[in-house]
Amino acid sequence: MIVGLAAVTAAQVPPHAALLNPGNEVQDDLQVLRNGDIVHVLGTTAGSACHYSRSVDGGRSWSTQSTAFSGRMARLAIEDNLVAIGATDRGETWQTTTAPVSPAWDVEITIINGVIVTFWAQGQLILMSRSPDQGNTWTPPMTVAQGQATILTLSTFVEGQRIHLFWGPQGMHHQRSLDGGITWMPASNTLPTNLGGPTILGHGDTLIAPLVTLQRSFDFGATWQTDNSHGIGQISGADLHEDLIVLGGFSPNLFGTQVAISTDRGRTWQTTFLPGVVLADEHNVIAHGNTAWARFIFFSAGEFRSAWLMTDDLGATWESVAADSNQAVHVSDHGAIGFHRPRPQVIPSPPLRAFPFAGHTSLGQGSAGTGAFTPTLRGRGLALVGTTFDLELDHALGGATGAWFFALTTASTPLGSATLYLEQPIGPLFFTASGATGVAGAGAATYRFSTPANPVFAGIRIVSQAFVLDVGSPDGFAATRAIETWIN
Repeated sequence: MIVGLAAVTAAQVPPHAALLNPGNEVQDDLQVLRNGDIVHVLGTTAGSACHYSRSVDGGRSWSTQSTAFSGRMARLAIEDNLVAIGATDRGETWQTTTAPVSPAWDVEITIINGVIVTFWAQGQLILMSRSPDQGNTWTPPMTVAQGQATILTLSTFVEGQRIHLFWGPQGMHHQRSLDGGITWMPASNTLPTNLGGPTILGHGDTLIAPLVTLQRSFDFGATWQTDNSHGIGQISGADLHEDLIVLGGFSPNLFGTQVAISTDRGRTWQTTFLPGVVLADEHNVIAHGNTAWARFIFFSAGEFRSAWLMTDDLGATWESVAADSNQAVHVSDHGAIGFHRPRPQVIPSPPLRAFPFAGHTSLGQGSAGTGAFTPTLRGRGLALVGTTFDLELDHALGGATGAWFFALTTASTPLGSATLYLEQPIGPLFFTASGATGVAGAGAATYRFSTPANPVFAGIRIVSQAFVLDVGSPDGFAATRAIETWIN
């Protein structure tokens, strides 16, 4: 059953959506990475330019520059060379370096313990170069694998010190390193499939390679097997988050979408069929926590539009979310961010906008207490109707008394050296911080917020802030910044 599908056709980009391309640059193939409040977005223009946008408040506001970066590193093939722009301070300043990459069909790059590792295919060879000094110097190219024909596809998956390389055509082949690329297995594996173009996902000892059929390993990639127990005729997308795997695809004999969900890393599956719903592309499913997301397209007001469905009951029911997120959706422990751009046929050089939903953004700054520690506040968990999320306080004075306050609108009212960011606050709700009494920065507290299971709450913004009694502050208290939570 699909809930709320009719509302999708009337949905609009929310008023708090922010512009990412002030120069009206066309940005395709969006890459999105998030680390706490810092969100990185990289888009390309016809493969000839990169545009990097950065938010330091969880996606509420953005700055944009023409450069290349995707959280840790971004890759871009320019005149048959790789131009890597890295950041050691979360994207505030930049350094450009050129790796010794030969003309190649594909280039992959990652960072392992501060070492930049670059891979590229040259003929039948896969070569690697490493830079331990942020790209200032590079090791000579080293052959790490050899194919049986000219290599046309190259993909990597990295977890900890383990690096997995996959390539084709003429079968899909796999080589791996367990020590960050210093040494490699004596020989590569050949997966039991002739299909290429993998999206490689993994967690712990489990690796999956959805290659139209599903290839799976439970021993860090040492052995592989084909898994058809998910019941999908042809896989077109996949995602993995911890033990949760979501597959999307279709059956050649049915008009509609198949979504398979596993909560045990692919050992068992629940598969559902969504009639008349067509997945849009290979980035069409998301796995996060206990939720599965599926992107679909539909016809409305004379044009095809794109939106997302979400389930938290293994596909028994689906609810429409993130309407008009037709470019991308990024989901993390801090919430979701949607990206929308009108079709170029409707608006030339269309604006690209981002908006947080079902999650949390930060507002303003806190004030310091004992030991110059400023208590911090963050939201964690998807803020969906009928679910719970947490407000987490830390770096407060240990054992101190504090209070939570809430509001539906924001303000900016000075309170000594602090600022109250709530208009007509509701509270206080008192708490006692954990940690040794009187120890600077040792205090923490959590408030679990339950959202009523009523759709009237969808679209509401809740603003939260905490204050902690602290004799080390001239005001007698320390304050956090505010957190805006966008209910979906």
